[in-house]
Amino acid sequence: LALKKLGFNRTYEPIKDAEEWMSANEQSIPANNTVALASAALILSNYARPMLTTDPVIVQVKSPNTEINIYNPTVFNLKELSYNLSNGLDKYIEISEKNSISAYSYRTLKIKKISSPAEDVYGFLTIKNYDEEIIKVPILITDYPTLNLSLKKSEVTVFGTRGNVGLNIKKSKHEFICTMDWESDDIKSPGSFKLANNPKLSFTLARPATKDELYKGTLECKARAVEFRFPVSLYISQYAKNPFTISSEVSIVNSTNQDVPIYIKNNLDIDLNINLALEGSLKDEFQTLRSIHLQTGASKNFTLNNIMKDGLNYTGNIVLSAESLGYTQEISFLVDVNYVPKQSKILVKLLLGVLVLAIAGSGSYFAYKYRKSIREYLDKITKYNANTEIIKRMDELKELKEKEKINAIINIVKLM
Repeated sequence: LALKKLGFNRTYEPIKDAEEWMSANEQSIPANNTVALASAALILSNYARPMLTTDPVIVQVKSPNTEINIYNPTVFNLKELSYNLSNGLDKYIEISEKNSISAYSYRTLKIKKISSPAEDVYGFLTIKNYDEEIIKVPILITDYPTLNLSLKKSEVTVFGTRGNVGLNIKKSKHEFICTMDWESDDIKSPGSFKLANNPKLSFTLARPATKDELYKGTLECKARAVEFRFPVSLYISQYAKNPFTISSEVSIVNSTNQDVPIYIKNNLDIDLNINLALEGSLKDEFQTLRSIHLQTGASKNFTLNNIMKDGLNYTGNIVLSAESLGYTQEISFLVDVNYVPKQSKILVKLLLGVLVLAIAGSGSYFAYKYRKSIREYLDKITKYNANTEIIKRMDELKELKEKEKINAIINIVKLM
């Protein structure tokens, strides 16, 4: 140390020999010789470098969450740590990074598995301090199931006893079978169900009632013998039945001046504000109320006003939607209006006139045939010069005339 203070550097042979001797004999220095220990520490500090160790030495990631301990056994305070994953490991895991580790201490790193590879993947977690590599930790990611799950809503409304709530899930490709265990006997879920696309947690309440209550339980899911448990807390507003009923006796509108009568009734023992809206291809051709207030058990008749214009054809539909307390009910109507122009009406009248003339002409034709027969018959009668015979033939003539009228009428009817 004195030689170093005089200006000699570490390459000077006496100093170099002294450092090597101290390094070799440091363990034999008595613990109570503080001066010797301090001198040894001062000399050996020239050889010390930052380093880290891990437990476990090789990290196997096979569950959604894995923890490893990082130890700093040196005198150095590491304050600018950075982390890097090789071989695309960042596609499958996330590291909860720690920016510093004090001397002679440790930190716990959490590894979160965000997806599973098609096959086992191997790589390294490299930790640096001020861009100087301190340690490379081997990491093996295996094809184990992963699942993150939560409720889409913390509050739902139920009318009657049956309901459901959507689930947010992020999972591996594995098939998961889930069961729901509720803490209360007043609510139950199906025995088991698979997690598919757009999954829902269904439930049945013990009895119809009007009440608000918080239900808790645990949702358990399994895949490849790996179990996942998620706490569930769901606030349910329950009503004994559907809040209202809406209906109409009309299903088809086929006239531009035809309004649609609507009937709506409050089914609950509380007052309701019911919002109304029109949808469908012809929603702009009708008008109605925007909302209705109904007291307990009350009902109301109102009208869907038709504002379609005369002289146009309409084909489409309208949908009346009613909503209250999160419950929605719809009724649909078909619209089919065919307009007949006035010119077409005149043409119809002309065609009817032609038909009447044709019938009249046909009647005249048949009348002419019968008149010819009558004349021939009269010529025969004049050849007989007997008064009694003439009288008899005149009676027959009357009968022929009557028959002529009847046949003409029948022929007209047939033509019609």
